[in-house]
Amino acid sequence: MASSGASELSAKAKVLVLGTYHMANPGLDYVKAKIRATLSVERQSEVQLLMSRLLRYEPTQIAVEVLPGSRMNERYASYREGRISLSADEVEQIGFRLGKMLGHSRLYAVDHPGDMDFEGLKAFAEEHRELWFLEKLERVRKDIAEKTEEIDRRFTVAQLLAIHNSTESLAFSHSIYIDMLRLSSEDSYPGVDVVAGWYRRNMAIYANIRRMIGSPQDRVLVIIGAGHAKLLGDFVAEADDLDLVDPLDYLPDVPGFRWS
Repeated sequence: MASSGASELSAKAKVLVLGTYHMANPGLDYVKAKIRATLSVERQSEVQLLMSRLLRYEPTQIAVEVLPGSRMNERYASYREGRISLSADEVEQIGFRLGKMLGHSRLYAVDHPGDMDFEGLKAFAEEHRELWFLEKLERVRKDIAEKTEEIDRRFTVAQLLAIHNSTESLAFSHSIYIDMLRLSSEDSYPGVDVVAGWYRRNMAIYANIRRMIGSPQDRVLVIIGAGHAKLLGDFVAEADDLDLVDPLDYLPDVPGFRWS
């Protein structure tokens, strides 16, 4: 039988990366879709059911997609004191709500500014007649918008998150970046530059998450846009001192649904 000391040495901090959709639907992403109001009575009931699932994970720290240096924790303190209501944003709907239920005194802001010349990449594709890329962008934008609106009509909040965190969905959202790598000329690599910017942002987010972890007993919950979940999950999985926790272990099954 292993000693308790050996067990402590072999313990690894746990990290659950929960990819989310934008519950406030601010319209800032490339794909625009209409979704039901998160603050409606029906959706709020569904968010409460999501909380009962996430509470089972018992996170010791909660990280959210907010830039360090923000005044987020001032607003979180106001919410904990009952002085403000939650906005529709997932940072507050999931992060603030869960943090208060667990008695956390603060949340952790782990986002990092992006530096991606996406418009320049499209201009390069137009100039070099890379029509396959422009056509695929438009097709993907249309398909994702339609699929987003379809699943929003059909499923609960917890089921929506299960869909966004499925292996198929994560791979699909990442595949467009792999396509971007094909856009180059003899002396120009705009696709590489954009993808490098995307990877750099996610590596910085991962570095911010790492600074949160101080003990093998930590159980971190990362609440972040689903587009980030593939890379962050890969980084955590490759770390020899961390255990990646599958969010689907805490989310409901979605029978009969396929992303594609």
